[in-house]
Amino acid sequence: MLQRLLIKVAKELDKNNISYIVIGGQAVNMHGVVRSTQDIDITLNIDISEIDKLKKIVTKLKLVYVKENADDFAKKFWIMPVYDPRSKIKVDFAFSFSPFEKSAIRRSIEKTIGKSKIKFCSAEDLMIFKIIAGRAIDLYDVRNILLVKDKLDKKYIKRWLKLFEETTNEKYLKRFDKILKSIK
Repeated sequence: MLQRLLIKVAKELDKNNISYIVIGGQAVNMHGVVRSTQDIDITLNIDISEIDKLKKIVTKLKLVYVKENADDFAKKFWIMPVYDPRSKIKVDFAFSFSPFEKSAIRRSIEKTIGKSKIKFCSAEDLMIFKIIAGRAIDLYDVRNILLVKDKLDKKYIKRWLKLFEETTNEKYLKRFDKILKSIK
């Protein structure tokens, strides 16, 4: 069910020329870490001003808005949560606004599922997303990706984390280094 919905969503985004990446638990799984997840997280290469493009896709796929005032919620939080009424699977569409998100979308990795090509977040970009999110499950995912991936561009990860630190009070590099030390 989940893969079928992911394929339908990806095909519709491609038809409408909306670049995207799958992030979250589905991307963690794609990178070789087994993780139970029953939702789909997608970052879109459009900003909130193009919300109508996404709404047409939501309507065509017969998805249902999670929030009553979906437009207002999306404009405030830059995310549009919907779900498939048949499977009850939730899909979070995130609008992109930062240079990092645009870069992550350009660096996407295509994986064939069935007969369809789905664009997933690279392991490095996924770890950046997860370190910034900072929840225990996210940091656990980062650790597990580090354990299964041999070749990772850690300089790339650290460069982005440093840039994010310059605009926040968070210690993203410290989080990453702590995880790196825990696996040595």
